[in-house]
Amino acid sequence: MKYILSFILSLLAISAIHAQHMPADILAKADSIMIAAVGRRIFDTYYVRTETNCYDYKLKKKSKTTKSEFLSQYGKGISNKPTKGHFAGAGVTYEFRLNEKQFWAPYTREYIAFDSVFNLSTPLDLAYIPQYAWDNDTCNFITSLQAVALAVPHFSNPAVAYDTAEIAFETYKSGIRVYRYCWTVSRITWQERNENGQPFGDREMVVIDALTGEVLTTQREEFGSAPIME
Repeated sequence: MKYILSFILSLLAISAIHAQHMPADILAKADSIMIAAVGRRIFDTYYVRTETNCYDYKLKKKSKTTKSEFLSQYGKGISNKPTKGHFAGAGVTYEFRLNEKQFWAPYTREYIAFDSVFNLSTPLDLAYIPQYAWDNDTCNFITSLQAVALAVPHFSNPAVAYDTAEIAFETYKSGIRVYRYCWTVSRITWQERNENGQPFGDREMVVIDALTGEVLTTQREEFGSAPIME
């Protein structure tokens, strides 16, 4: 009896190793991990799973070579085919979106990577979730119009109108990467077109802390491709 039980357990172990997985189940597993980390309210309010996600598999278990296949694909939805070969892991991407009306669809991406037994390959970094979201409070960031008013005096010619005001999570200060939500207000100082009709030129940018209104950096940069001089 003991040997029969051992044999059955061995078969179950082998079956688990070679088990196929349905893409919908893998995506649901990713959702459950995110929900456990941030809570159902924040997940439902701010997160959107991207339409294209993939998994890795091996044709032979001990092979060092992996291949990739779609779990879900843009325009095609979630695959209804079970995973191939020996499942080696998967990656699922989410977009954390600030749903405030004054923001133009900003988002930060969170990538969940599994190993072959569905353990997280890397820990989640949730620093991009603003405190007001955790507190279920209203957004306390300055608006785009407030950011523009703070930025304009720092332009070389304040009388010229700004071009864009965008909010994002990452910026730099004194050469050190500082993670915070910031408005970047930009103004094109001059612009021309190259031989292909594509614009190139120079722009000024003012980066402002979205929470405090502090001006973090002012900088200039070139954009586009200048004409090739013969």
